[in-house]
Amino acid sequence: MTESGRQAKNAVNRRLQRINLDFRGVEALICTSARVPRTGSHNQRRHPAVVQRYKFKMRPSLSVVYLFVLAFGLVFCAPNTASAQPIVGDLNGDGFVGAQDLQIILTNWGQIVDPGDISQGDIVPDGFVGLGDLTELLLRWGNGSIPTPGGDASLGMNLSEIAYFSRELVFVDAVKSARRWVATNPNGQPFDTGGTVTTDANGWPLLQPGQSAQTLLLTDKPGAYPVGTYNVTFDGSGTLAFEFDASNAQVTGAGTMTFNVNTATDNGVLMRIVSSDPANPVTNIRVWMPTFGPGSPSAFHPDFTTKLAPFGVIRFMDWQQTNGSGVVEFVDTSNGKTFSQDNDNGVALKYMIELCNQLGADAWFCMPHKASDAFVTQFATAVRDGVPNADPDLAIPALNNDLKIYVEWSNEVWNFSFPQQAWVSQQSGANIFDEAWFEKWAEQAKKDFDIWAGVFAGNPDRLIRVAAGQQANVWVTTRLTEELDEINGEFDAIACGAYFDERHAPFHAGTTVQDIINNAINETIPNTFAGQYQNHGDLAQQLTNNLGRTIPLLAYEGGQHYTVHGNTSLPYFQAFKDVQTYDHPVLPDMYDAYTANLEAFNQGGGSLYMAFNLASKPGPFGSWGHLQFLNDSNTQAPKYRALIDFSSN
Repeated sequence: MTESGRQAKNAVNRRLQRINLDFRGVEALICTSARVPRTGSHNQRRHPAVVQRYKFKMRPSLSVVYLFVLAFGLVFCAPNTASAQPIVGDLNGDGFVGAQDLQIILTNWGQIVDPGDISQGDIVPDGFVGLGDLTELLLRWGNGSIPTPGGDASLGMNLSEIAYFSRELVFVDAVKSARRWVATNPNGQPFDTGGTVTTDANGWPLLQPGQSAQTLLLTDKPGAYPVGTYNVTFDGSGTLAFEFDASNAQVTGAGTMTFNVNTATDNGVLMRIVSSDPANPVTNIRVWMPTFGPGSPSAFHPDFTTKLAPFGVIRFMDWQQTNGSGVVEFVDTSNGKTFSQDNDNGVALKYMIELCNQLGADAWFCMPHKASDAFVTQFATAVRDGVPNADPDLAIPALNNDLKIYVEWSNEVWNFSFPQQAWVSQQSGANIFDEAWFEKWAEQAKKDFDIWAGVFAGNPDRLIRVAAGQQANVWVTTRLTEELDEINGEFDAIACGAYFDERHAPFHAGTTVQDIINNAINETIPNTFAGQYQNHGDLAQQLTNNLGRTIPLLAYEGGQHYTVHGNTSLPYFQAFKDVQTYDHPVLPDMYDAYTANLEAFNQGGGSLYMAFNLASKPGPFGSWGHLQFLNDSNTQAPKYRALIDFSSN
C-alpha cells in the first residue's frame, strides 16, 4: 500500500473507531477523551468527556455500509488536510462536522433529493443520500469548530436579599420587607424583651396576654425612601402604633390608618401591634408608600424596576435564601400572605415571576440543595403554568412564554462558607473535591435538571440548565461537567464568577483609591482574571465541540470584590469603601476598572454577565451594590454606569 493509501486508511480508521455500524441499526458513538487532574492516589485518568448515542431504524441494505466504507473509503479516499469554507460535511451549518450531521445522513439514507442539498445529507452531490455522502462525512469528522456566543456579552443582575435595611426598596408595601417580629410591652419598651412571639402559619403574631410585638421598616435609607402620607390597611381587630420617622398616625376607619413621614432618616419606621383580639387577631398589615394602595397595578416600587430595566436576566439566588436553605417541600415557601418576604424560606415565587413578567426579563432560579423531587416539579410547573387561586395573594402567574429560565443547582457548592458544601460532603461521605463529592454534586444537579427538562419538554428552548463552577479554578468546573457527562446529565451552559480584586497586593495605610484602581487595571485584571475567564471560555468551546451543540460561558455573579472580610482594623478598609464611588475626570477610576473587567470577560468568551448586586451599603464584608441607593444619579454610581454603557455599546 502506498503512503497516501496508508494515510487514507488511518484517517478513516480513526473515524470508524468512533462509529459502529451493525446489522440491527446504526449507533453513532462520539467519544472524546481528556486528561484531567485528580485528587487522591491517582494524578491523572482518562475520562470520556462526551458520550452521545444515536440509534436509527433503517433498511437492511444499510447493513453493508460498513464493508463498503472499508473497501472503498479506506483505500481510495485521501485524508482531509485543509480546511475549506464552507466546511464540507457541515450539514446543519453549525461550523462543525459531527454527530448531528451524521444523523441527517442516516435519517435520509437511500432518499432521492435535490442534487447538492446538504440540508438533506447530499454532500457528493449526486441527488442521492448514500455511501458517498457518508464517506465524505467520515473523512471530515471533527473538522471545524462550533462557535460559542462569546464576544458579545449581555448583562443581567443579581438581587440582594430582602431585608428591612436593604437599599433596593423593592415593594410599594413596606411590610413585605419588614424585620422579624420582636416581643415588647405595649409602650414599646424595651425594644425587645427577649420573649417569643408566637405566630400563625403566615408569620402574623398571636399575642399572649399583656404582650405586644414590633418590627422595623425602611431603615438605613437616609433621604432615600419616600416622604409623604403612608396608608395602612389590616385585617382583624387591634391597635397599631407607628414611631421613629412616622408622625401624626391617625385611625381613618375599620382596619385603616395613615401616618406621615416628613424626613427620611436612618431610623426608618417602627411598627408595633400594641394589642390584638385573640378571637380576631391582626393580620395582613399593609403599609403603602405615598401614592400607592391596594389597587396599585404593581407590587414593585417604580424606582426599583426603573433601575433594573436595562438588565435582561434577573438572578434570584439571594431572594431564594439559597445559601443554607432549609426548604424541602413547595409548601415550605412563602406566599403573598406571608408577613414579610424577609424570612428563612425566601421570597414567594409569585413575586419573582411577576417581576420578570413586568420587566420582560428572563429568570434565573437556584434549586435548594435539600429540595425534594416534588418541590422541583411543583416549582417548575408553576413557572410554566402558574397556580390559579381566587385569592390574588395566593395565585402564582406563569412566566411569560417568551421568557427563558436559567436553572442552577444551589449556589457555589464548592464554597467552604456555605452549608450546601458540607451537605454534599455529608451525603457523599467524602471530603470536598474528592471524586465521590463531585459525583454527589453532579447527581443532585442532574436530578433537578432532568425534572425541569421534563416539565419543559414541550418547549425546551426556554430552558438553560447551568453547570456553575469556580472562577479561580477551572478544574472544578471541568470536574463537574465530567461527572455530569458520566451519568448522562445534560446541561446547556457553564458558569463561573467574574470578580476582580487586589489579589494580595501589598496595600497599607498609605494606599489610596488611585492605587487600588491602578492595581486593578494594570495588574490583576490583565494578569490574573482575564486568564481565568479565558480558561473557562476554552472549556466552553471544548464542550461545545465535544457535545455538538453550543455551550456558552456565563458569569453567575460579577463585579469588584474588595473586602476586608470583617477586619475593619486593616488600614486600607476606608479606601476599599471610598473606591466604590471613585469617579475621576482624567485619571482611571472605578468606571474604567469595571469596563476593563467586562471587556476581559467578553474577550475570554463570555456571553452573559450577571452583576452582583443592584443596590447595597458598603461595609466590612464587601460593597457589592452597583448603587448605594436607588436614587443615586449615574455620576454617583460609576459601577452602575459602566454596566449601562457596556451594554449599550
